[in-house]
Amino acid sequence: MKINTYKINLFCIIIFSLIISVTACKKDDDSSIGDNFLQDSDRINFQQKIVDVICSSILTDSIINSNKYAPLGRFYDPKFGFVEGTMAFQIKPGTAIADFNVFDSIQSVELQICINSCYGDSLTSQNIDVYKLTTALDAAKTYYSNHKINSSDIQLIKNNIPFVYDTSKVVRLSLPISFAEELLNINNASNYESDEKFIEYFKGFYLCSKDDFATGGGIFTTLPTNEKTKLVITYKSDGVEKTISFKTDTKLKSVSMLTRDYSYAIQEIQDAIADTSNHQICYIQGLGGVQTKLNFSNLNSEFSDKNISINRAKLTIHIKNIDDIENYPSPKNLYLVRLDDVGNQYLIQDLLSNSLSIYDGTYHSNEQVYTFNITTEVQSMLKTNNFYNLYLIPSPERNCMSPHRVCLFGNSNDENKIQLEIYYSYKYIK
Repeated sequence: MKINTYKINLFCIIIFSLIISVTACKKDDDSSIGDNFLQDSDRINFQQKIVDVICSSILTDSIINSNKYAPLGRFYDPKFGFVEGTMAFQIKPGTAIADFNVFDSIQSVELQICINSCYGDSLTSQNIDVYKLTTALDAAKTYYSNHKINSSDIQLIKNNIPFVYDTSKVVRLSLPISFAEELLNINNASNYESDEKFIEYFKGFYLCSKDDFATGGGIFTTLPTNEKTKLVITYKSDGVEKTISFKTDTKLKSVSMLTRDYSYAIQEIQDAIADTSNHQICYIQGLGGVQTKLNFSNLNSEFSDKNISINRAKLTIHIKNIDDIENYPSPKNLYLVRLDDVGNQYLIQDLLSNSLSIYDGTYHSNEQVYTFNITTEVQSMLKTNNFYNLYLIPSPERNCMSPHRVCLFGNSNDENKIQLEIYYSYKYIK
């Protein structure tokens, strides 16, 4: 039998049109496919919330020494008062001294100090006093920045040596020839049999600046164990000029010490140090000065009734001291750390797990802000119901390198106050 395809197609079109006309006549509320498919308790909500962070400034008692960096010099900070850095370090013979009789005459003695950077006025003239240690540094001891070298433990070699800083980043301090003659005395030859015997014989140098600045000055970040830090003695032997070097390395001990005088700081900073409650302005000072403590207890009241999944947590902090930032630059980066039960500092998980570009912490000069991605840390606080403090410091290397400082908007009513911006998803708890 032959099938009439035209009639079949016409029939299908008529049926399809009838179905559309019937469904089109339904009420709107009956035509929402999937409506009320999920119960309220199963709904996922996506929200954004601004949470205030409580901040305060606290004075750091001391920091652990870094064997790599040591501050040297003095300067007057118009906001934070006086800062002074002193240093002590060991040396060892860099070349073998086979015969102490070869020296016809000593031409010069130069202590060379490798410089990483300067904070403050690098052109301000400073004078350095150089001493030799009479009491050895303890190789097994952990030294802190508040350590003091007693006057009975040092003996002056030379004082008021001009400290000239240039693009070579090596400062050369001229020492008396009599010092080299004593160091290389033929009767002392047995002290050169090993590095240990030499360090027992010559215990090291101690350097400090004695200048008192009404304004200006600078702190130099030195590299005491760098190969460019060394004692160089130039001598003549059989009419030929030669040199002998005493070097440093990372196995030798170096100690840096810091002294501050906050009585010359502005009143707002003195008040912040005296009262560690909430502050409208917070302060951060490198080299173990002032830290900013951030408290996140407001998270508890904001999210106690929700199961939270943090999509992003962005901390934004605005700069306050725009007036002097050109002369006293802010830290290029700030780092958030946690403290354990005995006060040790640890970088937060967001920085350890992510790249610096994700964590951020960089000073954005156009907006005059620091921003931080602390999603993991905030999620951990909510999960454990433990809203611990975090601390802002300018350097991850236990704060030993960076003298930079900054003033930040804190808990004020200003639109620039510190805030935590959270993007999250959640389900309501019945």
